[in-house]
Amino acid sequence: MEGSKNLHFDIQMLTIELKRGDYWNSLRIGRNLLENNIIMKEFTTMASFSIDDLDAAREFYSDKLGLGAEVHEHHDALTINTAGNTSFLAYLKEDHKPAEHTVLVFNVTNIEDVVTNLSQKGVIFHQVEGANEQGIAERGPTKSAWFKDQAGNWMAVHEEG
Repeated sequence: MEGSKNLHFDIQMLTIELKRGDYWNSLRIGRNLLENNIIMKEFTTMASFSIDDLDAAREFYSDKLGLGAEVHEHHDALTINTAGNTSFLAYLKEDHKPAEHTVLVFNVTNIEDVVTNLSQKGVIFHQVEGANEQGIAERGPTKSAWFKDQAGNWMAVHEEG
């Protein structure tokens, strides 16, 4: 039927399909958006931080962190996909200044093995208060170890106890 709208409902999302010329466009609208009550928890997030050298960053994230197949270059930035449909953006900035806080945390299992493996690839773990010889600090049931990327940004691996 010319100009008709087809509505398909499911419990979580409403898809409105609009006929436009020879193709169909689908617009997914969260049920809360329909009520003008936007709930941000319904959307994915992406961390971002600056870097000073795209090639060095690509090498660090690909070779040292083992994210090789998941690094994609777009303009002056790298989008790096990680587990669980998450990602982060490392963008080139001429006057880059390394973050003085932790910009990215990898939630891991068996932190000792992860630290050993990354150390063998050249990642340097920093000694923080209470850290063991590997750089792993235990605080209650959790363990964390901090390192810097090639641009000096703080990152961590973290294991829940």
